[in-house]
Amino acid sequence: MTLYVETLLLCHPHLLSFIPNSSPIHHHNFGKSMLSPLEKAVLDLMLDKPGEPFDTAREHLACAIVSERKFTGVGFFTHFAIPPDAPVRRDLPDATIGDVGAQFPTLENGAGFLLFIRGGVITMLEGYTYDEAWPTDTDGFKVGKVIATKIPKR
Repeated sequence: MTLYVETLLLCHPHLLSFIPNSSPIHHHNFGKSMLSPLEKAVLDLMLDKPGEPFDTAREHLACAIVSERKFTGVGFFTHFAIPPDAPVRRDLPDATIGDVGAQFPTLENGAGFLLFIRGGVITMLEGYTYDEAWPTDTDGFKVGKVIATKIPKR
């Protein structure tokens, strides 16, 4: 948490002047441009690995703002913007990371998530269900690692 706050303030020093106790997460002006608790929990777990591209992707997230959030009925797309003056590398190879899932009290089959890295930076987080409507209330979620299963050939 401390590293996140320090990097966030490095990328957005103006926040220090109006955030009580220097905590960007609890400020009322952050609503649409910041991560939801679900998005943050998913991304924290997804990027909880040493080395690249995870180190740089965490730096991107600390500087990123949510530029758009679309709900599809069965999931969402959260688009990120990295300010041009953000002090981060922009040379990550294109990748899609998707080893995190979530359980919700109202979903029988849970949800999955994909983080897209395109053009050197993180660009989008996708959340999706498995043939169910996206829950209207995402409180009570639990995130965890998804373990791939090998399907035998016939």
